[in-house]
Amino acid sequence: MDELIIKKLKQGDERAFRFIYDRHYVLLCRFANRLLDNRDLAEEIVDDVIFWLWEHRSELDITSSIRAYLMSCLLYTSPS
Repeated sequence: MDELIIKKLKQGDERAFRFIYDRHYVLLCRFANRLLDNRDLAEEIVDDVIFWLWEHRSELDITSSIRAYLMSCLLYTSPS
């Protein structure tokens, strides 16, 4: 299923983007909050990562699951 969603996302399908957002947003916020211990900052970073995904959709090279990809983006985006 991830392959189809990624393909549609790369084609600019807003429904695919919305599906990713709806399916992963809460989990990503929880994950980021565990890293940061700051709910507001966690939500802001998740918003940034999700927005970045849409802006760079044509350049994506996701070889793992979408969730794993987004979680790794959070790890690299989160301030130390």
